[in-house]
Amino acid sequence: MSKHMEGTREFIEVVHQGSFTAAANKLGVAKSFVSRHVKALEDRLGLQLMIRTTRGFTLTEAGEVYFNQCRQIFQDLEELEKRIADQNTTPRGPIRVTVAGAFGEDYIAPLVAEFLSDHPEVSVHLEFTNRTLNLIENNIDIAFRTGFVVDGPFIRRKLCAYPLITVASREYLDRNSVPESPQDLSRHNCLVGTLTHWRFDRDDDFQEWRIHGNWRSNNGRALIAAAESGLGIAQVPLFYARESLEQGRLVPVLEPYLRNKVPIWALQPQRVYMPTRVRLLLDYLYRSCHDIAGE
Repeated sequence: MSKHMEGTREFIEVVHQGSFTAAANKLGVAKSFVSRHVKALEDRLGLQLMIRTTRGFTLTEAGEVYFNQCRQIFQDLEELEKRIADQNTTPRGPIRVTVAGAFGEDYIAPLVAEFLSDHPEVSVHLEFTNRTLNLIENNIDIAFRTGFVVDGPFIRRKLCAYPLITVASREYLDRNSVPESPQDLSRHNCLVGTLTHWRFDRDDDFQEWRIHGNWRSNNGRALIAAAESGLGIAQVPLFYARESLEQGRLVPVLEPYLRNKVPIWALQPQRVYMPTRVRLLLDYLYRSCHDIAGE
């Protein structure tokens, strides 16, 4: 290592580990070696980077700046080394993925299984959750989310898109009439999901209508079951209702008012390097999902 970098690695590790002893254990050297190199670094810079006490240390303002800048440099170097080494190796290692609902169960899970059959040295932890997890804190490689996604410390790419469809059973419609426009929904029992407003689009005229009913659930399959029982009208992603429509248990209503498709996003944490295994899985999903939701 260049003399200009001597002590830098030790300093960063001390801050990371919280003590000189822990840093020495991590680096596999003596505590005196770490202390001597950090002191030499301060002497070379002509600045005090940390205030040492009997209980530990506190970074000075200069120490905070130096740590943050050098940490990023070392992270970039580590990522570069991984990228170079990864170019000539078989994809291997873990991938952590989060997804929610029927889309994950019916589409993502089977595709991930197919991918693993071709890449047996890769392992995937597929977590189903409706919570919006922090990708970095939870060490997540890919998160699938739908609809509007706020900006954050991640890279997003559209995986596919799905239409919303409004459905009911023939039994319910025979008892209550067929709605001809969104305004008619005020006279119907609407099965409420995660949104209290339903979305329609006719001739590029986007509309949202507040709906009411005696059934509420944040689960798409539960909404389908309630609609099939004749309880009311539901608006769900097409992939929830496809089988029920094909088998005649439900019929579409308000078809002229089908809304524009809702995007499904693949989110990745912002980082310099994407492991080959993660890139290959994403590429496979993109190729497989272009018509997964009715596009």
